[in-house]
Formats: sequence, structure tokens, C-alpha cells
Amino acid sequence: MARPRPPSQQALNALPAGVPDPTLCVFRHVTRTSRAAVSAYDAALVPAGLTAGQFNLMMTLHLAGSNSVGELAKLAAMDASTVPRAIRPLIDKALVDVRVGEDRRRRIVNLTAAGRRTLLRAAPIWAEAQQAVISQFGNNNWPTLIAALARLRAVLRRHGG
Repeated sequence: MARPRPPSQQALNALPAGVPDPTLCVFRHVTRTSRAAVSAYDAALVPAGLTAGQFNLMMTLHLAGSNSVGELAKLAAMDASTVPRAIRPLIDKALVDVRVGEDRRRRIVNLTAAGRRTLLRAAPIWAEAQQAVISQFGNNNWPTLIAALARLRAVLRRHGG
């Protein structure tokens, strides 16, 4: 990937006084990192017929069990309004199903038997990609980054996130 050109000094000088270098923006770097991660895991999971997001939702259901749309959203760090759209392809492939909860307004998302089989086929593919990324990034660096990202999320939540 081509390294982005640094901003010209003239462009930086045109910003109002006191505005920090926008190329150091937290949002900019986290977004770029997120896109790179999605792209890498999407590519790795092609043989399983899943996207990284679909794998994440299915693994979340596998680990936590059946959950309401709202709980699944919390567990997967998603907005609850996006969960129905995100699970639609999984429903269409019969990998998850949705049933009405005790409260008829509540929808419960479940992995189907086909979903569990697909997840079992996808897990080793994910594990191989995961290990490749971590080993290239540095096995010792990964736990440090996880902790740093958790701290960053906490700071962002205090600032309206």
C-alpha cells in the first residue's frame, strides 16, 4: 500500500492557530485500521462463504448463545438498528434464524445447525488469518495493543461515544 503523502507545510499553516496536525487524528487512524482489518479478514474468510462481520456475529452467538437483537448488538459492539440488516444474509443462507421472544416485541437471534457447521468450517480459516496477522505484528505487541485500544474506547465513551 502506498504511503500517504504528508501534508504540505503551506496546508498545515492555513489551518486556524492551535489546530493540531489532522494527519494524527484518532478517527482517521482507527478508521483506516478498521478498514484494513475488515479487508484482510473478509479475504481470508471467502472460502467459508462469510464476511468478517458475519463471522463475528456468528461467533458472538456461538459464545454467548441465543440473544435478543439488542443484546447481540451490545456484545458485537454494533448499533442495534444495524443488526437486522447485518443478519439478513445469514438468515437468507439459513445460518441464523430469528424467533419471537416471550415479549412479542423482542426478537431472539439463534445459530442454526447449518450455522454451527459453517462456523466450525470457518473457525480454522479465521485462526490461520489471526495467527498470521499477530505473528507479523508481533506476538508481544498484540496484548499491549488490546489494552491500549480498550483505554482508547473508554476515553472515547467519556467524550460522547
